[in-house]
Amino acid sequence: MFTRPEANEYASFYEGYIRSVPEGDLLVILKEQQDELVRVLKSVPQDKEDHRYAADKWTIKQVAGHIVDTERIMGYRLLCVSRGESQSLPGFDQDSYAAAGGHEGRTLADITEEFVTLRQSTISLIRGIPESAWTRTGVMNSKNVSARAIACVIAGHELHHRVILEKQYLGK
Repeated sequence: MFTRPEANEYASFYEGYIRSVPEGDLLVILKEQQDELVRVLKSVPQDKEDHRYAADKWTIKQVAGHIVDTERIMGYRLLCVSRGESQSLPGFDQDSYAAAGGHEGRTLADITEEFVTLRQSTISLIRGIPESAWTRTGVMNSKNVSARAIACVIAGHELHHRVILEKQYLGK
């Protein structure tokens, strides 16, 4: 089934995300990540949901919203590349998305529920990708990328931000 991508299958920007994903069954890893992120987000007291650890940093709700936005975008990119899309897929400005996301008007519980629904959809997508499609490549943000690299970025991105939430925001 799934094997880790080679360095020539993604832009160097994604190296840290991809290399942070542990070896093993990606579907199991994604499900375990879902459970871990839910645990972390549920541990945030309601009066801390809008906490920033520095003036120029996102709030906890914005970080959670960013995880959701990025997974949704990367899931779409994974679908496109795995199906052989020949059009270049655009990049996105994470700061603009966070600013326009409206996360301040939502509860962290609501954003968490959205993440769970989305992660289950991502797992279903990955489960249905045929073996032959994992090494298909496309263009994402003007860089060549394989389907399996995008799947790894999804897992690595969540892990990256969960660690930041635990260390920088929650002091764990």
